[in-house]
Amino acid sequence: MDSVCDICMRAKQTRETFSLSDNRSMEAFGLIHCDVWGPYRTPSHSGARYFLTIVEYFSRGVWLYLMVEKSETQKHLKSFLALVECQFNVRVKTVRSDNGTEFMCMRDYFE
Repeated sequence: MDSVCDICMRAKQTRETFSLSDNRSMEAFGLIHCDVWGPYRTPSHSGARYFLTIVEYFSRGVWLYLMVEKSETQKHLKSFLALVECQFNVRVKTVRSDNGTEFMCMRDYFE
């Protein structure tokens, strides 16, 4: 019997290459991406179970904020934007997110 099993065929499959990403910025803080994840099952020593990550696309720098409640997102993001303006003397031009409720409630702020 000369049949090939289904697993062997799947193991030999290849994928097409991913296209180049256009998630680039030509200047510092021209584009940042924010995401909140949690709740994590084991809280940190401070009781945080949620995490806000901010990625700056020009330098690929990452900021991480630990949060006890997801509702702290707005406070930390506003604080980060103020930090950028004071420390780097530049304003963030584009903020990208997954449009979660923690970001959509800031729509008026961004307008």
